Amino acid sequence: MNLIGGGPTEFIEHNLAGVLTDRLDGVTFLTEALNTEPGVGQFMQFWRLFERAFKCGHHAAVPLLTTFLGAGPHAITGAEVQNWADLRNPAVHANRGGDAVLNSDVFFLLGRMREAAFDVLFNKTNWWSSDDLRRDAWKPAAGSSGDGGIFLTQG
Repeated sequence: MNLIGGGPTEFIEHNLAGVLTDRLDGVTFLTEALNTEPGVGQFMQFWRLFERAFKCGHHAAVPLLTTFLGAGPHAITGAEVQNWADLRNPAVHANRGGDAVLNSDVFFLLGRMREAAFDVLFNKTNWWSSDDLRRDAWKPAAGSSGDGGIFLTQG
């Protein structure tokens, strides 16, 4: 997996590690997500990162994530974020009745959530804060752009 461009450590090679010093917990959550088998476990690790970044639970995070991610390169919509949020509780809690969320229910969401996690980790201005402010610390070289589209950086 190469979301950063030239390799998994390119952000270090380009002196971007310094933009992460105030959010090492976020680096830990992203590391946990990337080292978890794709499915409900990875889905939950991404949610842990989002909840930490925005210093709120998943319901309160929806509008913040929507605004933040809507201004990013991936064109992640409010409907997407709301869908992630709708699946969060049934993925975690089995005591509430209804259908349980299984790996097959979230697997197709994980690519976009992974892109969102990188964007939030690198580009959220105020870590562990209930705001949606962005900075321009990092741009992906390639990724999805919503509605099945992609973007690429030449060279």
